[in-house]
Amino acid sequence: MNKSVTAYILFFVFTIYSIVFLIGCSKADISSKTYILTNNNYKYWDEVYENTGKYYGAYRLGKDGSQYWVLYNNRKGYRRYANADDVIPNNKWSLLDSNKIQLGSFKYKIILLKEDSMILFNLKLNQTDTLVKSKNQKDEQTFPPKEEETIIL
Repeated sequence: MNKSVTAYILFFVFTIYSIVFLIGCSKADISSKTYILTNNNYKYWDEVYENTGKYYGAYRLGKDGSQYWVLYNNRKGYRRYANADDVIPNNKWSLLDSNKIQLGSFKYKIILLKEDSMILFNLKLNQTDTLVKSKNQKDEQTFPPKEEETIIL
């Protein structure tokens, strides 16, 4: 075999190994982010008002890809599922790749993701959203919610 054929074969083998390695790393990264987002079951993430630092609602992200938006009722001290979509609620979330997430109808770029907080950039609304791990991780209603447990916005 001449040197150019050998070099071509080595380059081809190196390229294949590199692609397999990158795909493996990407899947591991998505898997670890899924764990952070759901705690291997579900996790509540409070959305924070930028101006006041108060919470007005939360995302409930499930390992199964379910996503529910819940609103806080400060007078009664609990949260309830709220349907904020126009017609049919999109109660799904997914990692599109290692730095993009879809929550319902919105796609976000992940700016920061840690065990207790995340910063997302809403690609449709061109705004940054801050979410923090909710102190209350218990379900206060059944999921998927019953119709009488749903707040229609």
